[in-house]
Amino acid sequence: TTGVKLVNGSPDLNRFGYGAGHANPTAAAGVGLVYDAGFPDYAAFLCGQGLLNPTGATCNAFGLLPAWDLNLPSLTSEVVGRQTIRRTVTNVSGNPATFTASVTMPGYNTTVTPAALNLPAGGQGSFTVTATRTDAPIGVWAFGNLDWSNGIQTVRSPLTLRALQLVAPAS
Repeated sequence: TTGVKLVNGSPDLNRFGYGAGHANPTAAAGVGLVYDAGFPDYAAFLCGQGLLNPTGATCNAFGLLPAWDLNLPSLTSEVVGRQTIRRTVTNVSGNPATFTASVTMPGYNTTVTPAALNLPAGGQGSFTVTATRTDAPIGVWAFGNLDWSNGIQTVRSPLTLRALQLVAPAS
């Protein structure tokens, strides 16, 4: 979330080839927001992917989590018309802060709700990113960013979307 842009920061570059950017250890030491994911999140993710018995005790306890909602800093999904992605962040700055969202995503009308998070020190806030396809080509990955800024620091999350016309099981 503190990586430095590569090649002039062009959002058209393939994020799968370089990730979130060049590592910046100094910025990483003072990051303001983190995306926490623990055992319950990963158990629900595995259940949602059918990798654990969806009717077993673990999945009954943790639920079924779609892959795009696993609480990671990277936001990636396929989009059939419109998609909503959910995340929760924790303010680890040690001070109360208001973080305001800005998003760039070519080919999509993208909104973040709420657009600002007022977080006490150690406090958590949840938000959604809703992307509606406008002119993104079908079947092609598009790359953008979600930035949260408190005026002093910016926490950047890669946003990666692929428009599809239809999603159906293989059989």
